[in-house]
Amino acid sequence: MPVALLVALFLTSTIASVAGAGYGPGATIIIHTGTPTVTPIPGAPALVGTLLTGLLRLTYANGHPVLLTTTTTTLRLCGTGGCVNVPATIISTGLGSYSYSFNIPSTITGNVQIILPAGSLTDSYGNRFPAVNTVIGTFTVPSTTPTSIPPSGSAVSPSVMQTAYPTEQTTQPQITLLVPAVLALLTVLGVALVMLPNRKP
Repeated sequence: MPVALLVALFLTSTIASVAGAGYGPGATIIIHTGTPTVTPIPGAPALVGTLLTGLLRLTYANGHPVLLTTTTTTLRLCGTGGCVNVPATIISTGLGSYSYSFNIPSTITGNVQIILPAGSLTDSYGNRFPAVNTVIGTFTVPSTTPTSIPPSGSAVSPSVMQTAYPTEQTTQPQITLLVPAVLALLTVLGVALVMLPNRKP
C-alpha cells in the first residue's frame, strides 16, 4: 500500500509540472504551419490622386491569420517602360487583412503589375515571406504624348530659303552697257552718211 501511494504521488507531481510549465491559465496556443500565403482581396486597387491603395489577406496553410511586424515595405512596379521600386505603407484592417498604399511614380506607364518581392514581409514568428515574387494587383496609367511646338524664328524651313528665286536686277539687261553701244552705233551711221557723196538727179 505505501508503494502504491508513492507511485500515485510521483505521477501526480510529474503531470502537474508538465501541464504548468511555461503556460498561464487560459493561454491559447496557436501553432502556425508553413510559409504565410498572400492573397489579394478582389477588386481593383483604389486610386486617389497619385495614391494607390489595395488590400491583402495573409494566412498560414492551416487558415490562421498572419500578424505582421512590418509596417512598411518596398513594392516593384513593372509597366511599359520597365520596372521601378516604390516604398509602400502596410496597415492592418482586421485579422489577417492588410492594406497597402503607395504613390505612383511619374515614370511608369501602360499596364502596370504590382509585385510583392520575395521576403519583403515579416510575420510575428520572424519568418520572411512570400517565398517568391508575387503579383498582388494591376492598374493602368495612360501614356501622354506631348505636342511639339516649333521654337520661335524657325517657321521658315531651310529648304524654302535655299530655293528662293533670283531677283529682277539679275534678269534685266544692264542699262549702263546698252547706252554706250547705241551711241556708238549712231556715231558710225552719222559718219557714214557724211562721207557718202551727194547724188544729184
